[in-house]
Amino acid sequence: MQMNQIRFDVVFQGRLMDGHKPEEVADSLSRMFGLPLRTAENLIQSPRAVLKRGLSEEAAAEYVNALRKAGLEVLLEPVMESQKEVLQPDAGSGGGGGAEEAAEPDGKSGSLKRLPFSFHGSGSEYFRIWIVNLLLTIVTLGIYSAWAKVRRKRYFYMNTRLDGRGFAYLADPVKILIGRIVVVAIFAVYSVTSSLNPLVSLGFAVVFLIVFPWIVVRSITFNARNSSFRNIRFAFHGKVWGAAQAYVLWPLAGILTLGLLWPCAVFQQHRFFISGSAYGKTRFSFHARIRDYYRMFFSLSLPLFITLGVFAFIFYYLMRIIFVTGGTFFFSTLFIFLFMAFLYLYFMAWYAVKTTNIFYCAALLSDHGFEADLKVFQYMLILGLNTLLTVLTLGFFHPWAKVRVARYKADHMAFLAAGSLEHFLANEEKRVASLGEEAADFMGFDFGV
Repeated sequence: MQMNQIRFDVVFQGRLMDGHKPEEVADSLSRMFGLPLRTAENLIQSPRAVLKRGLSEEAAAEYVNALRKAGLEVLLEPVMESQKEVLQPDAGSGGGGGAEEAAEPDGKSGSLKRLPFSFHGSGSEYFRIWIVNLLLTIVTLGIYSAWAKVRRKRYFYMNTRLDGRGFAYLADPVKILIGRIVVVAIFAVYSVTSSLNPLVSLGFAVVFLIVFPWIVVRSITFNARNSSFRNIRFAFHGKVWGAAQAYVLWPLAGILTLGLLWPCAVFQQHRFFISGSAYGKTRFSFHARIRDYYRMFFSLSLPLFITLGVFAFIFYYLMRIIFVTGGTFFFSTLFIFLFMAFLYLYFMAWYAVKTTNIFYCAALLSDHGFEADLKVFQYMLILGLNTLLTVLTLGFFHPWAKVRVARYKADHMAFLAAGSLEHFLANEEKRVASLGEEAADFMGFDFGV
């Protein structure tokens, strides 16, 4: 009796070889297979992809060696019959899917599993991207800025990882450019007409307040729709009226009440963004209370009053010494400048840290949560050193500054998985596929909001 010859499938299961960067692997795959770069980037985001089917053992081994040199961690799966050669993600159905699904736990564990985020970029790598973006933007009189934005965001997305997998940014630079051209054209018309008739400025301000919520919704939708994790795109379902309340009416109320309603404005903005967002077909939910935001803002009061008291005390005695000794005001002026710089830096760090922590801790994705524990003084030191080094290097430290901030934020954030993350993602992939999620880019424009 004649035996069937054993053939082999070459399978990628979402892992990269140690020491390889996602963008380098995508570039190698693009050259190896003649794929568009975006297709290669999507491929390495796949949880599972069959790269070659039905190869002989010798051919499969050569193929594995080539792919591993390119940076893909692949394995061989024996099969008893040859199948049509493909290069596409395996949805998990058919021949090998049953065993994989059976291996996944189908229940939810009683405790949350903490999966930390991580950032794997470096300042020297990003510097090369940044300097090319800067030079080409200058040479093209700003036109290349849309492509520069896409390259920048793709770098940071791909190097921000959760459970060993990076994120992807899929936006079309042409659509970003169109949005920017529209904005520039509007402001050009505004500048010309307002110089001819000052009353036009008031009319533009009213029109801008009316249109601004629509711009916010379109921009958030564009960026969400062009962001993905594990080949599943994010989405945004917020409405224009909700944006008008969160980004226009509540901030105006906060200003008119001298800040008393500002915590409500921040609360409304966070709730609008989180509640309107979705991962695939699963909506995020917002679980925070207004009193949490008031407690956060009131926590600034005590250190602020103590700092101002210490400043007043030191300044009073410094002025007495100057008047008694007949000294100059140089040191007092320097003291005031340094104190104001410290106060500004502390407030900026405090606001960024506190709003980031409460934002992520208030978000839920199904039964899964998020954790953020950024520290004010740590973040303030990073911002202060970044600012100082950027000034001293005439701006050339900027790429390292961006990477340091991204790494710090990632190191202090985590995804709290209720049960198996793989099981949740597998179910989400099925839901997206069954509802006919389109693969094309969202037909919208980014207005830079």
